[in-house]
Amino acid sequence: MKKYFWTLAVMAIFAIGFAASDEETSSSEPQKQESPAEKEASEKQEKIKRVAEMAYKLGYETRKKTWGEALSSRAAAEADYRFRYAKDPEDEGQSERWKVFLENYKKGFSDCADDMEKKFKQEEF
Repeated sequence: MKKYFWTLAVMAIFAIGFAASDEETSSSEPQKQESPAEKEASEKQEKIKRVAEMAYKLGYETRKKTWGEALSSRAAAEADYRFRYAKDPEDEGQSERWKVFLENYKKGFSDCADDMEKKFKQEEF
């Protein structure tokens, strides 16, 4: 019986300690309230970042799959963009997305080509 009492007592002390440390952490860090404009700008930057990362990966993978073919990075980017978004950019926001997409797609495409060339040079005798 005493064993269970002490086990429960120790567990209760740990639980109280953890709860108190969580409260101190949350109360010591002031919560910054974003204005609607800041929130919108933050969301826009997050979307741009996601498009950039996705485009880079697509460019890299496309070059890897089409290695040895004469393929323009811009033509491949246009095809992938149309496939993904089902149309050409029509307004300013879409044009910005297209620019980010194209820039990062070309970078991924080029980086893959560089990586492949390095790999082949390392394998030469």
